[in-house]
Amino acid sequence: MIGAIFGSYFQSCEQFEFKRRERREEAYAKLIGDRFATQQAFYVFYEAQVFFEYHQGVYAAEHIDVDQQEAIRFLHRSEELGNAASQALKTLLTDTASAAAAFGETEELKRLTKAVYETKTFNVADAPKGATREELRQWRDGAVAELQRKADREIAQPVRNLTEYLEPIVSSR
Repeated sequence: MIGAIFGSYFQSCEQFEFKRRERREEAYAKLIGDRFATQQAFYVFYEAQVFFEYHQGVYAAEHIDVDQQEAIRFLHRSEELGNAASQALKTLLTDTASAAAAFGETEELKRLTKAVYETKTFNVADAPKGATREELRQWRDGAVAELQRKADREIAQPVRNLTEYLEPIVSSR
């Protein structure tokens, strides 16, 4: 009788530990995917704004209808991508909260999740007024390169720091 009770107790402990590992692995995997998806969503959203500014600037300088049409197209694209970026950020924040719950509270985990919760969005600078097509092209290329750096620094890096902290925990069995 006592053997059956201990056996049942140990089996319950094993099941609990299995479920805990499973929740941690799932939370970790989601964060890995969220990092890329959120970074990419924000990058293409802001990139569309840069291309809108570029084509609007070229149209203002040269009055070529194609550039006006492209500006309008990128404005609409930016609106659509804004919704996707918001959804990706919502998913990231939800999955970060799930990971925090799955891994337990430590001061380091609190610090790292706080950095993710404080993900910063950023603005695209207006294209220079009165610029030539070549000056606008240089501005566009520089703005796109800066967007890549900002998306990595402001969005991906806090999640990368969190997943690097969690990876040894997930890997240990």
